[in-house]
Amino acid sequence: TPRGLHAMLVRRSTEAGLGAIITPHSMRTGFASRLYADSRDLLRVSHALGHRRISSTTRYVFLGENASKNYEFQDGRCRF
Repeated sequence: TPRGLHAMLVRRSTEAGLGAIITPHSMRTGFASRLYADSRDLLRVSHALGHRRISSTTRYVFLGENASKNYEFQDGRCRF
C-alpha cells in the first residue's frame, strides 16, 4: 500500500542514519531533478513521470532561473 511504502522508507532512512527522511515524493523529485540535470529535456522528464502538462512536471524539477526561456508554455500541455 502507499502508506506501507511511506512507512518503510521513513523507517529505513532513519535506520541508515541518512539525516533526512526519505519519502516517495522526495524520491520522485530527486529522480526528476536528476533526469533533467542530465538531459536538460523537460519533455523527456514529463514523459518519464507520466505527466500530460508541463506545469505538473515543473513542480518536481528545479529548473533554474532561465528555464522558461527554453520552452513554450502555450496551453501548459505537453503532447507526444
